[in-house]
Amino acid sequence: MKLRKLYSVVSLVLIAVLACSLTGCKDSSQTSNQYPLSSKITVYATLYPVYDFTKKIGGDRVSVRCMVPPGADPHSWEPSPQDLAELQRAQVLVYNGAGMEPWIDKVLGALDTKSMVVVEATRGLPLLPADTTHSDTHPHDQDWDPHVWLDPVLAQDMAKNIASGLSTADPKNRGFYEKNCAQLVQKLENLDRAYRAVIEKCQKHDIVVTHQAFGYMARRYGLNQQALMGVSAEAEPTPSAMARITEFCRRNDVHYIFFEKTTTPRLAQVIAEETGAKVLVLDPLGTLTEEQLKAGEDYFSIMYSNLENLRMALGYEP
Repeated sequence: MKLRKLYSVVSLVLIAVLACSLTGCKDSSQTSNQYPLSSKITVYATLYPVYDFTKKIGGDRVSVRCMVPPGADPHSWEPSPQDLAELQRAQVLVYNGAGMEPWIDKVLGALDTKSMVVVEATRGLPLLPADTTHSDTHPHDQDWDPHVWLDPVLAQDMAKNIASGLSTADPKNRGFYEKNCAQLVQKLENLDRAYRAVIEKCQKHDIVVTHQAFGYMARRYGLNQQALMGVSAEAEPTPSAMARITEFCRRNDVHYIFFEKTTTPRLAQVIAEETGAKVLVLDPLGTLTEEQLKAGEDYFSIMYSNLENLRMALGYEP
């Protein structure tokens, strides 16, 4: 009898070891296609901006995984059953909110979240309506512009919401998270000052973009965003939208059309050819490419690169 019990215990141990081994193998095979991981408490972030802020605040006390893979369109991406199974392991889930993840309520309803801290990064922030910047196309079920992170001032509040969530999940490291959050907020304040210093001395304030992602940036710095497509960037622009933007560029002497690094510049090039303008990148930072990650780019490097392109396009005069 004792021998049989011993065999049972040994069998259970072997099964547990085998399960852990298989799980480890599965994780290592998937990380090559993911953003880099850190360590400690397990955090899942839905898309790049909240992933990057979480990583900067959490440091080596957290293991952060970005759900939307590099280069994928965060507007159209949806989690697979495998993603949901892995998400159940999270101690913290950080999502953007403001309609950026239309699947989030369904996912939260399907998960056991009793032991999970769920952080909506844009909670309590002043949101812009989706149609605030005169695009001809936007989804009828999209109420808000979700690209809040492109305003460095509102991004500070996003960072504080994330730090609060990490502290709730891991109270013994609260001071560590608060210190890192304060450093991140300082960098965001410096970024805001840099944008103000440049844009205040620009002769032009019209930005023509393919994707209506820059409403918060426009509101903060007094820019006039004209977009071919709505906040989701999923629909092709209508002929009337193309005609409207072309006429706007001619009438307002627009010299540059902005496009996104993760999408084809075709639409921007069509408008540029029609009007004699040039094309430049203005990155909405919803996702990064594998190349950008390998080059060590992050939220700040790309936001400063955006600022340089705005300086060029808007006629900066010191």
